[in-house]
Amino acid sequence: MSIKSQLLTPIKQTPISITILGGEYNVTRLTAARLNSYDKDIKKHQADNNGEKLNEASAALVLDSIIDEDGLPMSSSVSTSDLMCVHTPTAINAAVTRLIQLNFMGEGAEAEAKNA
Repeated sequence: MSIKSQLLTPIKQTPISITILGGEYNVTRLTAARLNSYDKDIKKHQADNNGEKLNEASAALVLDSIIDEDGLPMSSSVSTSDLMCVHTPTAINAAVTRLIQLNFMGEGAEAEAKNA
């Protein structure tokens, strides 16, 4: 395998079990590109004062993070509107906060924090 191929091969992510939205879910860390896209969307929708789009962007991040039994993101089988029909904006935003923390913590930091 060339250095370029090795560099551009995604690292196999180990699912992490977290409690959000009233349940225990397996989630995966997202790519830097996906997190940047979310950040840009949030800034744009805040500037536009568009609460609906803010909620949709947050719901999409949650669904991209939660994985099903086959390791696929829930965004492939659940729509943002489905999620928003059953959860409050507060619950979705709390899930986003937890997921953002998870994405920016170092590997193993969560286990260390739980043991501290």
